[in-house]
Amino acid sequence: MKIIIIGTGEVGYHLAKLLSRENHDLTLVEIEEEKCARAMESLDANVIQGSGTDLKIMESVCANEPDMLIAVTLVDEVNIVSCMIAHRLGVKMKIARLRNSDYSRKESVLSPMQLGINHVIHPEMTASNEIVQLIKRSSANEIWEFGDGKVQLIGFRLPNHAPVLGKKLYQIAAEITEMDFRAVAIVRDGETIIPGGNDEFLVNDELYVIAVKKSIGRLLELVGRKDEKLNAVTILGGGKIGRTVAAMLRDDCLIKLIESDEKKAEKIASDLPNTLVCEGDGMDMDFMAVEGFADADGFIAVTADDEDNIMASLLAKRFGVKKIITHVSNSSYSSLVHQLGLDSTVSKQMTTVNAIMQFVRKDDVLAITEFDFMDLKAVEMIPYPNSHITKHCLADVKFPKTAVVGAVFRGDEVIIPVGTTRIQTTDKVLVFSEIDHVNKVEKLFLK
Repeated sequence: MKIIIIGTGEVGYHLAKLLSRENHDLTLVEIEEEKCARAMESLDANVIQGSGTDLKIMESVCANEPDMLIAVTLVDEVNIVSCMIAHRLGVKMKIARLRNSDYSRKESVLSPMQLGINHVIHPEMTASNEIVQLIKRSSANEIWEFGDGKVQLIGFRLPNHAPVLGKKLYQIAAEITEMDFRAVAIVRDGETIIPGGNDEFLVNDELYVIAVKKSIGRLLELVGRKDEKLNAVTILGGGKIGRTVAAMLRDDCLIKLIESDEKKAEKIASDLPNTLVCEGDGMDMDFMAVEGFADADGFIAVTADDEDNIMASLLAKRFGVKKIITHVSNSSYSSLVHQLGLDSTVSKQMTTVNAIMQFVRKDDVLAITEFDFMDLKAVEMIPYPNSHITKHCLADVKFPKTAVVGAVFRGDEVIIPVGTTRIQTTDKVLVFSEIDHVNKVEKLFLK
């Protein structure tokens, strides 16, 4: 596909890096010289310095009839105008990252359709939804949904009392006759392992399991975890994510929100009457011991500063808070947070990238999901008629050892496949693969 990306900040740069691996024809438009230089040095793309609102630049980049324009600068107005110009120049698919959710309201004076935008991505809202999901399923470190929510990929850190410890995968499979879940990855000492039948589970492994929702209770028993109701949650940071999460959780638990700016704290207190708002410094250990961590079951760090979020989360862990969620903007920090033993990380940048990647499709690929701390990619595909994957049971398909079929969606039915499962041409298939071997998997689904 021919794709134009407006803006090469954290989101645009990471998106371009992923798309270049897929051999898309990329053109990047970035106004800052330093970001242009970084993109030119490390990305296989045509880089143009300038603004997406510059009509001459837009006429130039749209002259080659691109398939898609993705506007992901930090300025809503730039993203909107870029899409409007692209729409007038005949670009069929326009995706805009917008922080202001007012543009998506049905009663809004200007709807996305009127602005020439096909899809709007709200970074703070996608991150907020992820945080709320993690609070409600407190046993999980990470959660992703696939197949329109029919299955979940759930990440757990295995405690020393987990019943699966020391057991090999084939032994566990033999004990459970009806298995509606499957281990698709283990992260051990920073290395991603696609588990096979002879792999066993060790203490502190980060285990990632695909499961249908009805079987999650049994899964929790096996991994030695349980969902505990979080009665009191402290949120550090009164930005858009902090305010949104507080509003979404206020009927489920007691919420305390800590904001360092006095005027901002007063405004939040008036907007969220059911939330206790405190003015204070999240780096002040004495203050946080009294106001932040005392009686808190959960702690969510969502300030604009990654380092503050990480340090505050480490303090929360020291004070024994059960559930800790850390927001990081810089994707390179995600693996560090995991190495420090913190429960869960959320990145609005990464959730934005994955939301956009759902719309960047090849003929056989429905959706792609990336994971910023694992050498893993989730790909949803439909096999071509007479493709190799449809001619044999999975046990007889020469499937790469670095990949696994996690789920099969057949109409309204969800199948967690075993060796005897045979893929049909009308199936939607969810595959997890190491990043460098995705092309090998895709060949099995082609003619």
